Amino acid sequence: YNEEFKRNAVDMYLKSGKTQEVVANELGVNVATLQYWCRQFGSVEGRVSKASARGLEAELLAHKKELERLKRDNEILKKAAACASRKLCA
Repeated sequence: YNEEFKRNAVDMYLKSGKTQEVVANELGVNVATLQYWCRQFGSVEGRVSKASARGLEAELLAHKKELERLKRDNEILKKAAACASRKLCA
Protein backbone atom coordinates (compact mmCIF):
# COMPACT_ATOMS: atom_id res chain seq x y z
CA TYR A 1 0.00 0.00 0.00
CA ASN A 2 1.23 3.50 -0.75
CA GLU A 3 1.79 6.10 1.96
CA GLU A 4 -1.32 8.10 1.06
CA PHE A 5 -3.52 5.03 1.53
CA LYS A 6 -1.89 4.31 4.88
CA ARG A 7 -2.33 7.89 6.11
CA ASN A 8 -5.95 7.95 4.94
CA ALA A 9 -6.58 4.67 6.76
CA VAL A 10 -5.13 6.08 9.98
CA ASP A 11 -7.10 9.30 9.55
CA MET A 12 -10.27 7.31 8.95
CA TYR A 13 -9.67 5.35 12.15
CA LEU A 14 -8.88 8.42 14.25
CA LYS A 15 -11.88 10.43 13.07
CA SER A 16 -14.52 7.73 12.73
CA GLY A 17 -14.85 6.59 16.33
CA LYS A 18 -14.85 3.02 15.05
CA THR A 19 -12.59 0.30 16.37
CA GLN A 20 -9.42 -0.64 14.55
CA GLU A 21 -10.98 -4.01 13.75
CA VAL A 22 -13.97 -2.42 12.03
CA VAL A 23 -11.87 0.06 10.03
CA ALA A 24 -9.38 -2.63 9.02
CA ASN A 25 -12.24 -4.86 7.91
CA GLU A 26 -13.81 -2.03 5.89
CA LEU A 27 -10.48 -1.36 4.17
CA GLY A 28 -9.71 -5.03 3.63
CA VAL A 29 -6.45 -4.98 5.59
CA ASN A 30 -5.26 -6.96 8.58
CA VAL A 31 -5.91 -5.26 11.92
CA ALA A 32 -2.22 -5.67 12.86
CA THR A 33 -1.32 -3.76 9.70
CA LEU A 34 -3.64 -0.89 10.65
CA GLN A 35 -2.21 -0.89 14.18
CA TYR A 36 1.30 -0.59 12.75
CA TRP A 37 0.22 2.29 10.52
CA CYS A 38 -1.37 4.01 13.51
CA ARG A 39 1.90 3.79 15.42
CA GLN A 40 3.76 5.00 12.35
CA PHE A 41 1.49 7.89 11.29
CA GLY A 42 -1.11 8.48 13.97
CA SER A 43 -1.28 10.02 17.37
CA VAL A 44 -3.17 8.85 20.42
CA GLU A 45 -4.14 12.45 21.17
CA GLY A 46 -6.01 12.68 17.87
CA ARG A 47 -8.67 10.28 19.05
CA VAL A 48 -11.27 11.76 21.35
CA SER A 49 -12.94 9.23 23.58
CA LYS A 50 -16.73 9.00 23.54
CA ALA A 51 -16.82 9.84 27.25
CA SER A 52 -14.75 12.95 26.63
CA ALA A 53 -17.00 13.96 23.73
CA ARG A 54 -20.10 13.53 25.90
CA GLY A 55 -18.48 15.68 28.57
CA LEU A 56 -17.74 18.39 26.03
CA GLU A 57 -21.31 18.23 24.71
CA ALA A 58 -22.69 18.59 28.24
CA GLU A 59 -20.39 21.53 28.89
CA LEU A 60 -21.47 23.17 25.63
CA LEU A 61 -25.13 22.71 26.54
CA ALA A 62 -24.54 24.28 29.96
CA HIS A 63 -22.82 27.27 28.34
CA LYS A 64 -25.69 27.70 25.87
CA LYS A 65 -28.21 27.69 28.71
CA GLU A 66 -26.16 30.24 30.62
CA LEU A 67 -25.90 32.42 27.52
CA GLU A 68 -29.68 32.39 27.09
CA ARG A 69 -30.17 33.29 30.77
CA LEU A 70 -27.70 36.17 30.48
CA LYS A 71 -29.44 37.45 27.35
CA ARG A 72 -32.77 37.47 29.21
CA ASP A 73 -31.15 39.25 32.17
CA ASN A 74 -29.64 41.81 29.80
CA GLU A 75 -33.04 42.54 28.23
CA ILE A 76 -34.59 43.02 31.68
CA LEU A 77 -31.80 45.43 32.65
CA LYS A 78 -32.20 47.40 29.41
CA LYS A 79 -35.93 47.81 30.08
CA ALA A 80 -35.29 48.79 33.71
CA ALA A 81 -32.68 51.37 32.64
CA ALA A 82 -35.04 52.84 30.04
CA CYS A 83 -37.85 53.04 32.62
CA ALA A 84 -35.58 54.67 35.22
CA SER A 85 -34.30 57.15 32.65
CA ARG A 86 -37.86 58.19 31.72
CA LYS A 87 -38.69 58.79 35.40
CA LEU A 88 -35.55 60.91 35.92
CA CYS A 89 -36.22 63.01 32.85
CA ALA A 90 -39.90 63.58 33.68
